[in-house]
Amino acid sequence: MRTLLIILMLAAPLGARSVATVALDVSAGRKLRIEAALDAAFEHVERKTGLRDEGDLNLTLVGDAQRFADLASHDGVSLNAENVLGYADSGARRLVLNLAAIDERRLNELGVLRHELAHLVMGSALLSKRPLWFEEGVALWVENMPLDALTESSAIDIVPPSYETLNQLDLGLRDNRQAGAAYGQARAIVEFLARRHGDEKLRALLQELRAPGVGFSAAFREITGEELRTFETAALGELEARRQSRFLLFLGANWWWMLFTFAAALAMLAWLKRRKRVKQLVDDWEEQEKLYPSDPSWSYAQDDPTEEFRESLKKRISERDQEDAPGPPPDISDEGLKHWYDKRNEQKPPAPKTPSAEELKQWLEDPKDPNR
Repeated sequence: MRTLLIILMLAAPLGARSVATVALDVSAGRKLRIEAALDAAFEHVERKTGLRDEGDLNLTLVGDAQRFADLASHDGVSLNAENVLGYADSGARRLVLNLAAIDERRLNELGVLRHELAHLVMGSALLSKRPLWFEEGVALWVENMPLDALTESSAIDIVPPSYETLNQLDLGLRDNRQAGAAYGQARAIVEFLARRHGDEKLRALLQELRAPGVGFSAAFREITGEELRTFETAALGELEARRQSRFLLFLGANWWWMLFTFAAALAMLAWLKRRKRVKQLVDDWEEQEKLYPSDPSWSYAQDDPTEEFRESLKKRISERDQEDAPGPPPDISDEGLKHWYDKRNEQKPPAPKTPSAEELKQWLEDPKDPNR
């Protein structure tokens, strides 16, 4: 019995997965942490997809963005290296992680590890061709990191691009400008497939694709009982509804700062318009001043009377009022003029009294009045 146990203990490492790790600009502690998570990540992929993989693995961890870009270019990665978190080569049983980009985007390295292992497992186990939206969607579905999905979706446009067919979505996944939004939509379509037909049907579809030469549309119809074209219409309709609801949710959550921005823009436009108007008025005034210069000696202020004016006024009053006044006023100041005019008014006879209507009627009816 002891001999059997010893044989089993010695034989166990022989059946274990061999992992060769290359760490470039990565700390030893992080390297050990990722290596320790590999077995659990493989089990997670098997649990989600139903595909078992016990092959060896060549793992490369890169902590510098430029070194990863050089490595990806050498391996023929088509997308821009700064947009790639990692890639898997199932033929060489190789997996490369871009830890610099993972840290920059504040993602969980475990989710990226699961994602790339899903690609590695599907590339090794599935011998039939499948569309890119399905491949990437399943890998994102296997990743199952809700916080990372939320972080990535918040960086995408408010209204992601719309695709009329799943083939167009495949093209979007290969386009550097649309890849970010397209990956999110591929995830949404596979999640819709799992909700519509169940996780078991999705795993059965993956098992169906293990044999070579199986058409994806035929396998989809056989497993789900639904034509791929019908599913395509329903899935894209679901995406369109999400696009519209996302835009409405954005408006509902951000209406206050949008209103504030609009009010600030209106205030700025009003200020600029007023400033332009004032400048135009000044320019017009300066132009008018050039064409019709004003008299600098003119003023609204009334000049004080000179001594010559006072003597002239005294003479005019004296000549006009010789009969009514005892002579010209001795003082031509304001107080003296007031005293002189008051005295002159006292000497004038009172103004005739205007008869009333009753007196006028009595005068007309009196025949004895000599003035009638």
